[in-house]
Amino acid sequence: MKIKLCEYVNIERSNRSIKIVNLNDDLSFQAQRHTDDMQINNFVSHIGSDGSDYVKRIKRSNFACNPVGEIILKGPGGPNCLKVAVNHWLSSPPHREILLDYSATTIGIGISMRNEKYKGNYFCILFVKQL
Repeated sequence: MKIKLCEYVNIERSNRSIKIVNLNDDLSFQAQRHTDDMQINNFVSHIGSDGSDYVKRIKRSNFACNPVGEIILKGPGGPNCLKVAVNHWLSSPPHREILLDYSATTIGIGISMRNEKYKGNYFCILFVKQL
C-alpha cells in the first residue's frame, strides 16, 4: 500500500511537472510509528502522544535531510482509500503545498488500516529534502 500511495503522490507531482519523490524505509518507519500511535490512541494530530512533532520524527530516522512537512489524515476505507486520501490533501491548501513542494525529494509513508479493534484508516507522509 505504501508503494501505491507513493505512486499516487508522484502522479500528481508529475502531472504538474514537479520531480517525483522517492520512498525511504527509515522515514517510513517513523511515519508508521506515528500512524500506529494515532490509531491506537484515537487522535489525529501532528504532535504524537510522546510530544514529538514531524521534525523530531524525521530526525529520529537518521536520514540526512531537511524537513519539508508532514501530511496526516484519518480517512476513509474502501478500495479507493489511497486515491481519496490524495484528493483530500490536494483540496486542502496547506496539505497541497506540502504534497507539491518543489524542494521535496524523499518521503516516508505510514498507513494503519482499520480492523476489528481500531476504527478508521490513518495516513502519514513525511516530506524531506535529501542533503
